Amino acid sequence: MNFETETQTKSQTVLTPLNKYKILVVDDDPIMLSLFKRYYPTDTYELDCITSGNEALVKINSSKKYDLVLLDIMLPDINGYEVCKKIRENFVLFELPIIIITARSSTNDVVESFKSGANDYISKPIERNELILRTQTQVKLKRLITANQNLQQAINYKNKLIQMTIHDLRNPLTIILGFANVLKMENPKGSEYHEFANLIQNSAEHMLEMINELINSTKIESTSIILRKEKIDLNQLANEVIINNRNYALQKSQELIFTPCFESESIIFSDKIRIMEIMDNLISNAIKYSPLGSRIWVSIEYKNHIGNNIFEFIVKDEGPGFTEEDKKKLFKQFQTLSAKPTGNETATGLGLSIVKQLVDILEANLILESEYGLGSKFIIQFKQ
Repeated sequence: MNFETETQTKSQTVLTPLNKYKILVVDDDPIMLSLFKRYYPTDTYELDCITSGNEALVKINSSKKYDLVLLDIMLPDINGYEVCKKIRENFVLFELPIIIITARSSTNDVVESFKSGANDYISKPIERNELILRTQTQVKLKRLITANQNLQQAINYKNKLIQMTIHDLRNPLTIILGFANVLKMENPKGSEYHEFANLIQNSAEHMLEMINELINSTKIESTSIILRKEKIDLNQLANEVIINNRNYALQKSQELIFTPCFESESIIFSDKIRIMEIMDNLISNAIKYSPLGSRIWVSIEYKNHIGNNIFEFIVKDEGPGFTEEDKKKLFKQFQTLSAKPTGNETATGLGLSIVKQLVDILEANLILESEYGLGSKFIIQFKQ
């Protein structure tokens, strides 16, 4: 028998034994305990009934396998509010959901239930459909969050393995680049061996570029990026990035035109390295996909929007622009778009996805204005 799956009936989901929702019921009234046993279908729920608060705490801390605690307020030893608070010392809100059962339904009682750490409450007398629906909400949400946490752990483990592999690849590539450079220097330009060495060097550089983008992508996915905020001059930063990309543009006879912000001092408080990554990705992307001999405009602009000081970093090109289909998948990883590099460069499909993730991390805003065949304009908005 497969204990890890669910089987479907006409009226409800029936769980196999290992997947039944396990509920701890804490109530000293035998009539209420009997009622709970009748209300919950045994093919979906497994009940464990306890009559005291202290016994419930021992059970929870020793088992740690419950999907939900149904907790009465009036108990013979300690009241339900205290039990709830003690459970929350070891279990966060959706790690172990708690529904408080109370005969009192005043506003103060409801507030006290939530203050003590309850997820929900039900007033007596209990109506069966309400009990089942509220229970379903809590137990399904609990399992969904647990599954999501497990998935995130698996993603983090996968990303660590990828990073380790990528780092191991960088060392031999660096050696290949070094020897290719030696071969180029030892053989006259235009000779067969010089061209072979040049081909090796270009291929290795492309591989290294892909590896660096993969490293950035996996770092962002694993949420290992720690922001280091400081005062940043956007004019100065954009100028540095343009200087770093100017030789690349010259190789394609392209003109980089920079217009700094003159209306206001372009100072923001953010992470310099991450903003440089965003700027570099957008500028190098514009160079990569723009025609030979074309122009690329970069600017910093100031706007006051509803009382907020906004600085915009803008990159505008004369490239092919984006189709409507391109726009739907533009910021997703490893996507093939209609536009192709214009200088035989490689495309990893990661650059714009990295930009989008970094923009989100910095709580900035990204706007794309593009019409197919008429170029593109990327705008990143930073709050001062």
